[in-house]
Amino acid sequence: MPYDPAQPANNSALSSAVMRGQLTGLKDLIDAVPVITGAVVDSVTPLPPGDSPTVSVALIDGVLRFSFGIPSAS
Repeated sequence: MPYDPAQPANNSALSSAVMRGQLTGLKDLIDAVPVITGAVVDSVTPLPPGDSPTVSVALIDGVLRFSFGIPSAS
């Protein structure tokens, strides 16, 4: 049973089946959170002076992979 934030309804009698389903649904959501095992800077690209800095990040096989664009000093 997927987690339902509307369950149990206010002032309803508690049901072990509903509560068990809610707890199981929460555990499924927690288990689905990706594990981060590291971080890598893949690239740093110089940008023209006055440009806005940029950053991108991707999660690939548990590793955060960053790419930056840094404006040059004028």
